[in-house]
Amino acid sequence: MVDTAQHTAVLPDQYLYNQDTVSKIMSSSWYRLDDDTYLYRLKPITPPRMIFSNACNQQEFSDALAAYMAGAYEKARDICACLKAKYPSFRENLLLLGACEYRMNQLDASLNTHMHMLNNNEHVPAEAYATIGNILFRRGRVDEAISYYLKSLELKYDLFDAVENLTVAYVHKGWMSEAALELNPQTGHLQCALGTLWYVFGASGVYQSIYWLRSALAVDKACWLAYVGLGDIQKEHLRNYANALAMYTMAENIMKRDSGIYASMGVCYRELGQYDQALVHLQKALALDANPEVLASLGSVLLLQKHYQESIVVYSKVLSLDSGNIEAHNNMGNAYKEMGKAHEAITSYSRCLAHLLRQSSELYTNNHHALQKFITQLSTVYNNLGGILKLEGRLAESISCYEQVVMLQPHTLSARINLASAYKDFSHHDEAIIQYKYALSLQPNHPDAISNMFHSLQSVCDWTDRRGMFSALQSQIAWEIDHNILPTVQPFHALSYPVSSEVALKISQRYAEHCIQSAEKLCSSKDEFFEFTRALKALHPTSLGTEEELRIAYISSDFGNHPLSHLMGSVFGMHRESGRGQVRSFCYSLSPDDGSPYFARVKREADIFRDISHLSPIKAARMIAEDAVHIAVNLNGYTKGAKNEIFAYRPAPLQISLQGFPATMGATFIDYIVLDKVVCPESSRKCYSENVVYMPHSYFANDYKHAHMGTTASNLSITRASIGLPEDDTVVIYSCSNQLYKYDPDTFAAWCRILKAVPHSILWLLRFPPAGEARIRAAASQFNIDQSRIVFTDVADKPIHIARSGLADVFLDTPLCNAHTTGCDVLWGGCPMVTLPLERMASRVGASLCQATGLGHHMIANDLDTYESMAIRFGLDRPYREEVRNKLGAARLSCPLFDTSTYVKDLERAYLHMWEIHEQGQQPHDFEVASTDNPAEIIKHHE
Repeated sequence: MVDTAQHTAVLPDQYLYNQDTVSKIMSSSWYRLDDDTYLYRLKPITPPRMIFSNACNQQEFSDALAAYMAGAYEKARDICACLKAKYPSFRENLLLLGACEYRMNQLDASLNTHMHMLNNNEHVPAEAYATIGNILFRRGRVDEAISYYLKSLELKYDLFDAVENLTVAYVHKGWMSEAALELNPQTGHLQCALGTLWYVFGASGVYQSIYWLRSALAVDKACWLAYVGLGDIQKEHLRNYANALAMYTMAENIMKRDSGIYASMGVCYRELGQYDQALVHLQKALALDANPEVLASLGSVLLLQKHYQESIVVYSKVLSLDSGNIEAHNNMGNAYKEMGKAHEAITSYSRCLAHLLRQSSELYTNNHHALQKFITQLSTVYNNLGGILKLEGRLAESISCYEQVVMLQPHTLSARINLASAYKDFSHHDEAIIQYKYALSLQPNHPDAISNMFHSLQSVCDWTDRRGMFSALQSQIAWEIDHNILPTVQPFHALSYPVSSEVALKISQRYAEHCIQSAEKLCSSKDEFFEFTRALKALHPTSLGTEEELRIAYISSDFGNHPLSHLMGSVFGMHRESGRGQVRSFCYSLSPDDGSPYFARVKREADIFRDISHLSPIKAARMIAEDAVHIAVNLNGYTKGAKNEIFAYRPAPLQISLQGFPATMGATFIDYIVLDKVVCPESSRKCYSENVVYMPHSYFANDYKHAHMGTTASNLSITRASIGLPEDDTVVIYSCSNQLYKYDPDTFAAWCRILKAVPHSILWLLRFPPAGEARIRAAASQFNIDQSRIVFTDVADKPIHIARSGLADVFLDTPLCNAHTTGCDVLWGGCPMVTLPLERMASRVGASLCQATGLGHHMIANDLDTYESMAIRFGLDRPYREEVRNKLGAARLSCPLFDTSTYVKDLERAYLHMWEIHEQGQQPHDFEVASTDNPAEIIKHHE
């Protein structure tokens, strides 16, 4: 079974422990005494052999009876309801209708049907009274139930199920002597019944049950029910499936061809991981009794074997017999989820919830165990639905689901962690922190809770005991890597943590390995995975004709309103507009149209645009391969919305990482990463597992000259005063519009020292997220910085954000994880920035941007002291500051940073050389795209 903490849980089979019944969920009612010690079970009463008491449509009634015996209770009920309308007093039909309603947990309807039969028929079968007794018992009216059981036994003294249920009622009342009288153990059959009675006491009755079941076998070695009972104890209480199989085999040797025995054996084989044997025995059970619950067990085995489509076929058959089968709806959702069919999974989980909530009206507080079972089922399905909604980015709905789970199971660790994770992804970090802390109160040192709470704390600049927490986190990461466990720190989060380049690389490598495992999991086996990748390879182009265009597949979830699309919006169309006819762009969108002009532009300007958001990774990879692309470009990396399983299947001969993720992917399925000499100097080469392509200028594409030519503060009538900044131009405005998770206490301390050194200055920050503002202000107070010198503004739409970025005097970059898109915003606005490159890529992007303006020497620091002194000089030396600003403004239209057309030409040269290396049969290797139009010097190879 799959753990709920992993967002998918397979609901357990619900068996009645007798030879011929697999119970529908909730059809078997359990009761618990106030001290929660004993469990009791009532046995549903099977209708007697039907003898027609009056004329009716016998064919319809026979159909209803056949449906009932096949476990299709809803179908049988509907036929009986139609017959009741024609023949209101038809006794056998009323008895069968009431039995169907009871099996479907429609207790009020069943009671009304049975009472209608009593009131309209002179001769009422004993089974009717026994079922009324069951209903009353489940309503907590035990004394009345006992009277109805006794009445049923007056009419039919050998109605054994009624005897057992009467003894259960006696035990519930504490009348053990009366219970013993009802089951006087003079025969093996009754000793077996006593064993069954003790069995319902739960764990406290197991050994008494074993004693009586063995006593039954001592009296009657052919008492196969005793073997079944012993098998049930081994299976359900002791979880010893091998011993249970031995017992069921003994029973099967006596009672040949019993569907219940075969079904129980199938479940044991399933739990032992012997899936082929499980299928054999479950199919034997189905050959004797096409019971929907046995079919559901068959579906669960197929699901565990990763035969997802086959399991869906089986579950569909279950639902055709029993539309309210909880396990079938839930596990069908699990199968669709594993196949990458999110829409179908959501539909299945939603239907499951609808049926469960419909059942809730039948639950009563005195039925404690039934209520607990219902809560477990409901929580499981809400959890599964919340998980798939979260994966689809529907975070508000996901949170609603997880909140339901926490309400139902407040002390469950996985419920708290899943809710916290959804809050965190929705940027509700304070709420996430509360849930993570609660989770850690349940299980201290839980790895997921620790690592994700650290990230949420960092996202709102809560630096309380940050050093101690990070030290513990580092130890946790090291242990996970040493034990080949997927690190709880995600590669994207590691960008802003002060981990070593070696550790960051290992984290990415583990996630790449996990991605391959996930891709394999979507196939039914490793063999199928390798067969699929071989089939895709057969579709790969092997050469490029002289007149043929190089087909480039850009794959991303961020073609809509996202920084990547803001930056690269022109790139995809420029391949065609260049007129060179060398490259043809294919854009594959992993997310649906968000209605933004950015998405519309990419869709319009790309040579070929395909929405693959609805496709599984397998189908998406096949489509890309069938398009015969030469190079697949991963624009996501390890960011939200990525489907890296597509790349694990290798739909293209060459696969590269570009722009979207500022670090190595550590993946064997990524051949190249596009960088530059500033972001990746020789000293940083060890940070990357990929072969490196060095662009002549910044690797970082942007589209400002085309998309934001007129986006300036003056053009948009934006002033300092209009956005809450001091209008006095003698006040120096230092700014940082990076997200708060990029801040760290050492950098903020440096900012405070800069403010102190420049008296007439303020620090302008973004509420990104708002929850961090109070903590930043509190941190500033510790450095005796007046609150009026810390100014926060809200996040703005892209044009406003770019235009107002130029109103600051100096932008202070965050060293651990630099400004990327924000850096382009600032430099395009003519505002100088101060950046401090470290070793890893995310900490060097700012330097790459600054260098590409031609003014990097004014803005790139070598260490923290230089960082502070450069910022202070900008603040105190107004002529110098204005000189740099003027130079930035003048360089804006000519510097390489904003020359998208040249960038695309350089990128095309890189693509063509990658393919040339491949076509010549060479292994991918590092090379540099030189800054020249001289063909002889276009490429510089690196040894």
